[in-house]
Amino acid sequence: MAGAGYGISDGAGGFVTKLEGDGDAKIGNSAEDVIQITGSLKVAGGAVFNEGSIAADFRVEGNNSDHMFFIDGTNDRIGIDTASPAALLHISSSTPGVLFRIDHPESGVDNPVFFVTGSSGNSRVGIGTETPDATFAISDNGKVLEVGSAAEGSWLEVNNGVVYLNLGGGTTIAGGTNLGQRFNISPINATYGALGIGKYPGSSVNILEVNSANSDLAGDFFVIKSDGKVGIGTTAPSVALEVDGDFKATEEVVFGTTSTDLGSGTTSTLTPASSIHLLTATSITAGGGGMHIMSLADGTATGQILKVIMNTTTNNQPIMISLSNVLGSYNAIAIENDKTGAAFEFIWNGSKWILMSNNALASVS
Repeated sequence: MAGAGYGISDGAGGFVTKLEGDGDAKIGNSAEDVIQITGSLKVAGGAVFNEGSIAADFRVEGNNSDHMFFIDGTNDRIGIDTASPAALLHISSSTPGVLFRIDHPESGVDNPVFFVTGSSGNSRVGIGTETPDATFAISDNGKVLEVGSAAEGSWLEVNNGVVYLNLGGGTTIAGGTNLGQRFNISPINATYGALGIGKYPGSSVNILEVNSANSDLAGDFFVIKSDGKVGIGTTAPSVALEVDGDFKATEEVVFGTTSTDLGSGTTSTLTPASSIHLLTATSITAGGGGMHIMSLADGTATGQILKVIMNTTTNNQPIMISLSNVLGSYNAIAIENDKTGAAFEFIWNGSKWILMSNNALASVS
């Protein structure tokens, strides 16, 4: 008969055990009833626990843990090896070792993917290693970290020990509004990258800029150009170091010195490569009018200082320094033979040399 079944009555019009004709079964008639299975339990279909949403716990014991798996029915939390989970999922262990592990088996060998190990005061996370030697350790032979987007490429990448910042281009490290853009790394062209402190690097030739927060090209305090020149107070240094403004030295300022051999010919050209030129003239040959003629080349930057000093005798041959590019009515400086120590000091004004001093060991005409 459809719907028929059988059961054991509880003596009060109900059943303590009931098996209905449609396959449903009931064991017990109150929440306090205990069901014990000695042996194995096999469930071939789905199973629902706590269908009535009762604030009751669920516990699975292990061989050495009373709470190997614990569901806190009152607080809706799951604990592993703990009876008082403090979060939605709480893993706790009194034994040091791996707390959480994900493997990717290949060829029968476990490959570590993600590990969480822990002991008192020594909790660590490892990706690609089951023995992390740092609080967070990533181990791989190739690319170990990439942060980015499909549209812009990698923002941060660690590949074979090399750290790449923003391979897609654009600003790599930039402070936001609250930081005032204090530190920035930007590509300035296909060859160079630029570091900016204070604001975005704004020049296409400077690889380092330290500038004010209110302006860029007009407010640079310190720049290094891609050709190695350094500027302080200027955005476009034209020499190795250019300072736009005063500077103070607590010790002696040492200027560069170059030894220049006039050679053995009748003429020569002195190119101001440093602040002081020591002239060696023991092998010169007399030029027109019985003198060796030395021309003075133009300066390289406004304000350049040049001191010319005879460092040897002149082999009994006078020297005439041509002054066609010297400001004033000077035509030449004649250095008599055997005038070791004769010295002249010039400054370049951008178009002409200006004679500042002459130690009177030679004549000026």
